[in-house]
Amino acid sequence: MIGKEPLPMEMKRYQDIVRKASINGDYMIIGVEHQSTLDKNMIIRILNYDAQLYINQVERGKEVVELSQSMLEGDYEKLRTNRMISVENYKMAAILTHTDIKEEDLPEGNEINMCKAMDQLFQRFENQGIEKGRQEEKRNTLKEQLKVKLGTLSNPLEERLTTTSLEKLNKLTLNIFNINSEEDVLKIIY
Repeated sequence: MIGKEPLPMEMKRYQDIVRKASINGDYMIIGVEHQSTLDKNMIIRILNYDAQLYINQVERGKEVVELSQSMLEGDYEKLRTNRMISVENYKMAAILTHTDIKEEDLPEGNEINMCKAMDQLFQRFENQGIEKGRQEEKRNTLKEQLKVKLGTLSNPLEERLTTTSLEKLNKLTLNIFNINSEEDVLKIIY
């Protein structure tokens, strides 16, 4: 149903296939249209389908509209309140913002405290960044120690060290005093 007039217009439009999918933890909606002949107006039809879906979402999900209006108005006090939103709208927001959420980021039930969820998500991202920085620092320190021990490192060995797991780098670090050649390094990390 389109419009809020006394006599709204009814339109029935369906995509052939619509699937919600999680690919590498990213949620997305995939729509597929099958055609037996070339239709130059297909893009218009698909836009029509999408527009009708958005209209239905806005009419059903007033919380999304409220959040958007608060952001546009710059009223961050309204955004900071402990606002509960549906898990489905949280997933939709993640899709639209290309935010990497995983199933473990989602609560049990149908609602989520938006502020708490965003804080948890940002904390996870921060922790991942810190861990990645530690690994990079360990990798660089180990490369420098090997250069001091061996004089130089070949490009293939440097590249191999860049892709070696943290577990093997730890083993290599513990055996640094037993290394006398690049072959010794390769024996440890393989």
